[in-house]
Amino acid sequence: ACTLNQVLGWLFAPMYIRMQISTLPEYLETRFSPALRALFSTVTLFIYIFTKLSVSVFSGATVLHSVFGLPLFGAAAGLVCVTAVYTAVGGLEAVIVTDVAQSAVLLAGAICMTLVGLRQVGGLAALRSSPPATLTEAEWTTFFRLYRPPSDETLPTLGLLLGQNIGGLWYWCLDQAIVQRVLAAKNVFHARGACNLAGWLKILIVFLLVVPGIVARWLFGSELDGQSNKALPWLMKELLPPGLLGLMLSAMIAACMSSLDSILAAAGSLICLDLYQPYYRPNASEAELVKVGRIVCFVLGALTLVWLPIIDLLSDQIFVYLNSIQMCFTPPFVTIYFLGVLWPRATSRGAEATFIVGYILGIYRFVGEVVASVNPPAEGTFHAWWVGINVFHIGGIIWAICIATHIGVSLLTEPPPEHQTGWPLTYEDYCARRAANERRAKPKVKSMQLAVEPVHSRDSVAGAAKNANGASCTAAAAEAGRNGAAATTAGPTVPPTIEISTVII
Repeated sequence: ACTLNQVLGWLFAPMYIRMQISTLPEYLETRFSPALRALFSTVTLFIYIFTKLSVSVFSGATVLHSVFGLPLFGAAAGLVCVTAVYTAVGGLEAVIVTDVAQSAVLLAGAICMTLVGLRQVGGLAALRSSPPATLTEAEWTTFFRLYRPPSDETLPTLGLLLGQNIGGLWYWCLDQAIVQRVLAAKNVFHARGACNLAGWLKILIVFLLVVPGIVARWLFGSELDGQSNKALPWLMKELLPPGLLGLMLSAMIAACMSSLDSILAAAGSLICLDLYQPYYRPNASEAELVKVGRIVCFVLGALTLVWLPIIDLLSDQIFVYLNSIQMCFTPPFVTIYFLGVLWPRATSRGAEATFIVGYILGIYRFVGEVVASVNPPAEGTFHAWWVGINVFHIGGIIWAICIATHIGVSLLTEPPPEHQTGWPLTYEDYCARRAANERRAKPKVKSMQLAVEPVHSRDSVAGAAKNANGASCTAAAAEAGRNGAAATTAGPTVPPTIEISTVII
């Protein structure tokens, strides 16, 4: 995530800000076609419902249910309603202000949780050396290893490098809910500074999220079998004193609402600017668009509540569920965006073919996985193989097929017109323009050397420099006296001297 934040700041941010776009799909309309803009907005809304909104609501409701005993659905409905109200009323400005305050609370709560958990188990060294009673030493050591073989059912390292990075590129560079903060930046310098800060903060994830999870596994191993999503709420409830418990609960609810308000604001922008205004009401006023955006917030909240029961069917781990959706739906548009930016030869026909092929494979996998969780397929069939591949591996496979499709169709069709490949639409043109600007701005330096002829007289006059318009300089020796021969014999000979002058223009 640290590296992917820099991809946003140094590759995409200059283009987004130079184009002065309000939503990311606007880039696709200019680079490829209006149809891709509408398709990307529609797919993004579905991804929001299936992943971001549902996961945020489910996480916050699980905490409230585990700590206070509130009904899961009631807690989820309360979170959605409160967040939708202040997002609809305040807009993006309210989202940014509340996110800054909530981030501080979240960091403070996570630091407290990590320190208390490590103190409970005797420190990090003791945590690593003593496995819980429910796990063998070999199983326990896997919790502290970065590398896992391809056969690992949960987090294979190869799958993380191929598949997880595809989902990460969509999340950090192409997700309206994340990138809308960059679009609101004053200039590229501010945008890159924010990306740098976000990258440094992501390093804390290993210490503030992973370590407390391992501590929870050590303390409540038997209770967490099949209920991994309740690890953090139980850790909070059992270990924290009332004051810290309140702080941590505030941090968790702040994190949930921070994610929800950003997504709702982004979804409202996508529907109003990419779908409603272009295709339904081209002359819609700003007040009408604001009203539609507010309605969208409440509709998406209701759809999210309807989808919540499906989460438990797909996985008992929020992280695995989140990536199982992203690996199915994000590879096509990651391919379209990056080839569009990095390869000027990419065509709209290639992008459309990539969309069709990628989403046929992705939807087939997604629907098949949901059905297989209720009715497992017969062994030895292609369907069983396709829905049984690890979620991270499937993301890499779909991404490779999308790249091959985009390149193949683009090479078989006419090159894109020139107005679709110039700056700020492609990075190649950006580099060429930047190099040309640097050449024009480079100062011109010219030097010359002028020698002064030797003079053999004590009475000689030193050569004088004559400046013409500040650009040239000449030097000459003065003549020896009226009677050269007499002057020469009047005294000893002066050694020859040479005067060198260098002029910088």
